Amino acid sequence: MEIIISEEIGKRTTEKFEALYGNVTVRLNSPGGDVFEALTIYNRLKNYVGGTVEIVVEGLCASAATVIACAGKCISYENALFMIHNPMLELDGYYPSTELTRRLEMLTAIEGELIKVYVGKTGKSEEEIRAALSEETWLTAEEALAWGLVDEIIPSRATVENKGDVVIINHLAVSTGRYKNKRELLKMGAMSNATLLEKITAFFGRSDREEELKAEIARLKAENEVLRSEIKTTDMIYALIEDNVKSGASRVKASTSEAEESRRTAVTKVVEMANRRNGR
Repeated sequence: MEIIISEEIGKRTTEKFEALYGNVTVRLNSPGGDVFEALTIYNRLKNYVGGTVEIVVEGLCASAATVIACAGKCISYENALFMIHNPMLELDGYYPSTELTRRLEMLTAIEGELIKVYVGKTGKSEEEIRAALSEETWLTAEEALAWGLVDEIIPSRATVENKGDVVIINHLAVSTGRYKNKRELLKMGAMSNATLLEKITAFFGRSDREEELKAEIARLKAENEVLRSEIKTTDMIYALIEDNVKSGASRVKASTSEAEESRRTAVTKVVEMANRRNGR
């Protein structure tokens, strides 16, 4: 089964994991969300025994979303971004010191649980993870692979759109104002779309194969035109032979083998083209 997370993680996200079956693929593109819901999803996936569990990071995997990424084999597109940080709490109102102390203790406990998750996935020490959380660490897919957060990288093209104070990463709108260490994102937000795509392409070491792909498409189109022409001609000859045979013109029977040979040649070319495109 396939589950898509393309929103902030909350109760509705957790509901998607209530009835797991078969091999599970989670497609992840999320800025984070409720850490308790993320831990619930993590536990359900981590303890699932009905099949394999794969998490495919398609765009942004930040904050609580990285907890889910640790629940199984993590496969990332090469232009994806990762971010881990300390758990945070939004406060609104007036609180005595006792209440603030209680909430601080809660955050400290959550941090401890997150460290266990990241240590278990990456094999890094608690000290390394604690330092990375404190700094709000951003990672490219390659860096996440070196970290041990990602198990495999698959090639992709960046799809990023600049909207000023919002950057859309693979169709997910992300406000740059929600993160502490947003200097790089703000620099990206000031670029034009073309410059931004160029920067990200260069940043992730993705060579531009556009011209190569265009040439391949042109070649296939040319082959297809020739093939269509040959098939059309063969069909016309074959139809003419059939008409003449039915009308009693036995002198055209000798041409039947030529028509069949032409048809076989055309079919062979179709098979060869299909094999080339499939890399066989």
